[in-house]
Amino acid sequence: MQYYKDLLKENKRSKFRVFIGLSFLVVAVAWVTIKQTENEPIKMFDWIYSGIFALNALVHTIGGLGYPIEGLFGKAFIKIDANTIEFKFGIFEKEKTVNWENIRAIDYKANQLLIAKNDDSHLTIVLSKLEYSMVQEIKNILTALANKKGVKVDV
Repeated sequence: MQYYKDLLKENKRSKFRVFIGLSFLVVAVAWVTIKQTENEPIKMFDWIYSGIFALNALVHTIGGLGYPIEGLFGKAFIKIDANTIEFKFGIFEKEKTVNWENIRAIDYKANQLLIAKNDDSHLTIVLSKLEYSMVQEIKNILTALANKKGVKVDV
């Protein structure tokens, strides 16, 4: 039994947003092209202006195609399988992993999971940022796997 959930929300595809992104790209390229055809020197301002428009074009085009922009910088997920529980709730947060062999008990209190390890340390997983249905799925998977592994569970 395995559970994997990507926490970066996929955006809906938007033709309008892709159009805006491509429009920004056209303006960025046209700005430099116009300067060249008029035989004017291309100054640092022109490069910065075109660069900002090109980056804006990239962001809008990728977002319009349905991909989360945050995915360029990292990932956020929850993965529960027969060997480990892994989670990373934000793209800039550190990934945390705990093996089932090291778990003594799992308690669910006040929208957080408290995992008691065999070495008497605790790991707290705050679930308040997740949707209710996702929390219920996690609780069901953890209960099923904990019962198979003989881990005390109170969810």
